[in-house]
Amino acid sequence: MSTNCHDGHDPPDRIVQRNVAQLRDGILCVLSTFRGRVRRRRIRLHYKLHIRFSFSQIKNNAEHYAVIVDETRDCSGHEQLSLTVRWVSDDYVVHEDFIGMYDCPKTDALSITLTIKDMLLRCGLDIGDMRGQTYDGASVLQGQMSGVAKRFKDINPKAISMHCTNHSLNLILQEAASKCNMVRGAFSLVHDIHEVINNSPKRLAIFNTIRDAAAAASPTVSGLTPLCPTRWTARGSAIKSLLANYEAVYDTLDEIIRMGGNTEASKKAPGLQALMTQFSVFFGLKVCLTLFSSAEEVARVLQSKDLSAETVKSAVQMLQTHYTNLRSTEAFHSIFEEAQRTNMSDLVQAPALPPRRRAPRRYDDGDASHQWENPEDYFRSQFFSILVNGPPGFGSINIPQNLVDMYTGDIDMERLSTQLSLFPAVLQAHNSSSAAERPTMQVTKVSTITDMQRHRDEARNPSSVKWINFYGCI
Repeated sequence: MSTNCHDGHDPPDRIVQRNVAQLRDGILCVLSTFRGRVRRRRIRLHYKLHIRFSFSQIKNNAEHYAVIVDETRDCSGHEQLSLTVRWVSDDYVVHEDFIGMYDCPKTDALSITLTIKDMLLRCGLDIGDMRGQTYDGASVLQGQMSGVAKRFKDINPKAISMHCTNHSLNLILQEAASKCNMVRGAFSLVHDIHEVINNSPKRLAIFNTIRDAAAAASPTVSGLTPLCPTRWTARGSAIKSLLANYEAVYDTLDEIIRMGGNTEASKKAPGLQALMTQFSVFFGLKVCLTLFSSAEEVARVLQSKDLSAETVKSAVQMLQTHYTNLRSTEAFHSIFEEAQRTNMSDLVQAPALPPRRRAPRRYDDGDASHQWENPEDYFRSQFFSILVNGPPGFGSINIPQNLVDMYTGDIDMERLSTQLSLFPAVLQAHNSSSAAERPTMQVTKVSTITDMQRHRDEARNPSSVKWINFYGCI
């Protein structure tokens, strides 16, 4: 019997095959949806178990905790409030547990305070056990009269408020860069070049072709790194990538000019290419790389989970010493001569004095304006102007004098004083024990004491444990 059908209807076997295929697709779709739901449920379950375990550890062992709060806007334009709890376990390990992101429809101090209270209440954490709170420098968070930090200190005076140290360093670098035309021009060049090349797949392909041809002679050459619009401490890598691809970027701009067109990139390319040939711009990139690379290393330290107040103070003092050492003629000559010795002498022009400009008539008092004798003197003045107005103003962290009085109820000060008087003997015993890999001659960090306590469980006592746990929280 023939299964062919000539009246416009499908044969029975083809109908069965189509139905089976539709049924199979439906089953696979249901299974995929079911697997996705199961996977999401498992993720939620593991998250809840982890959070509950962390909270039980805080309540049973740590007793005290600190909160790290920040707000940001997501891609849909909604304000999201992030909460992280910082605490120190019984074995002196610092923990930072990310609790979650919460929708914050209003960004006033009262709404943010109520949101944080609700988050802590859901987590079962008592505000009275809070010993630290960290925010950025926004007035709604750090305001002295009615900010979020002030509202929590009214509830619990022991909750010390700290301005985020990395954010403070970021603000100082931003303020320092805004005072110098050479630095502003260097960063503007890095930003505009990345916008011109990376915003178009066609122009990016041209750059990659030119860079790959140059990579045959220098395999370590990488692509362009974008500038972070908010984190000034993460700009050293962007400057380094431009300097490594300087000739490839220049040739790419030359190709964009040759292609012509009426696009914004084709209009910017000639100006960017002209800037790249100026020694002042190239020297500014070298100076910025020197200054911001060291600040970037300190920023990594300030982002560490095991960070403490004395580590911040030590890192800031190290950065201040570094910038102080750069305030020398020898440091300037080193950077200036390195910029002159570059193998791009056929691309970058020789150092030259800026054109002399006459002051406006309303500001002209008849005296001749200052004129530098040679280009080196001019660039030296630019170099020192950055360091005079720049990062050394970060300052140091001062712990309040009434700290001991404030936390008398948390720590047995008399026992702690006795333990401190016995500490030299404990240090000597630790150095003579087999647990010490190498002798400790001087204690400059709290982490040194915690390492000794880990090796000497018999030396642990409630007062010292509470003090170290509290110190780690702030």
